[in-house]
Amino acid sequence: MPVRQLLAIFWPRVATFFKADFDDIHRRFGPVPPKWWGAIAAYTSGKPIIQVKDVLEPAVALTILMESAIYASKVMKF
Repeated sequence: MPVRQLLAIFWPRVATFFKADFDDIHRRFGPVPPKWWGAIAAYTSGKPIIQVKDVLEPAVALTILMESAIYASKVMKF
């Protein structure tokens, strides 16, 4: 599936997590400031690279991730 379509499908859910408006626990701590969205997304993006290291070289996984992120950044303007 093209990145544009994936982003359209998943961004509303991701934004819900950042805005912390989906359950009482997250409402208690409040929304994530937009200036931290990039750092949180980067940390979260690193997890799959570690998880696939046994079947995919980390450099290849990182390349796929970064190429997707670059395209996504041009599609969505925050």
